[in-house]
Amino acid sequence: TVITVSGGETVRIKPGERLDSNQNPVQLPGTEFDIEDVVIEPLGSEEDGEYGRGGTITRIRIFADGPVQRPILATDVVEARGHTWEIEGFPDDWRDEDPDLSGPVITASRRLG
Repeated sequence: TVITVSGGETVRIKPGERLDSNQNPVQLPGTEFDIEDVVIEPLGSEEDGEYGRGGTITRIRIFADGPVQRPILATDVVEARGHTWEIEGFPDDWRDEDPDLSGPVITASRRLG
């Protein structure tokens, strides 16, 4: 669930899942936490023909101010704007002269179809 706050939106970072030897999803260890007052930039959608299937992939970029509760991992997922998004790679670091304005920049995607 996304909560609108003054100056931005709130997203939730959660540990992702992996498949066990029986191909069942298993939750990875870690803690969930919210990041408030983020800016979300839509990056658009494109056709996704991965694995011979048709579908669409949509991407967003999330800019967060200030330090976060724990490092964000490439295996984490982010809940934003009512959807669960896969984090693509490791977040970049936005650096500003004011440490409160520095923080992670996350690129995330979700697939449909």
